[in-house]
Amino acid sequence: MSKVLIIEDDRVSLAILHKILKDMGHTTYLAKTGEEGWNLCLSVEPDLVVADILLPQGDGLTLTQRIKSHPQLKNIPIILISGVYKGSAFQADVKNLAIEAYLPKPIDHQKLKKEVKRILIKNNSDEKANHSG
Repeated sequence: MSKVLIIEDDRVSLAILHKILKDMGHTTYLAKTGEEGWNLCLSVEPDLVVADILLPQGDGLTLTQRIKSHPQLKNIPIILISGVYKGSAFQADVKNLAIEAYLPKPIDHQKLKKEVKRILIKNNSDEKANHSG
């Protein structure tokens, strides 16, 4: 299956995300800080990043900008999650970030699975289209 990088500083949330994605058959890589997540992103080049917004050593928004501006990483899809940022103004900001999805905490397990499947299927078909020409 796919390589998924999970960046989450909350131990319980990290364990839940890890279990859901591993049960879906994905290989998971875990980071607890923005900087650790960035370094793993560079070394692993995951198929998907799931990141909390509030992180020590670099937040999820900054991390998103770094990934999207890096030539090798810019096409990696990102799902941002947060228990703090939930308002409609923030939802509008998220649309400007070029991320694939935003999920509020507590995480709806079914919605997460649905988004992961949608994003990875879309990404796989985009890659095949890019390589067939």
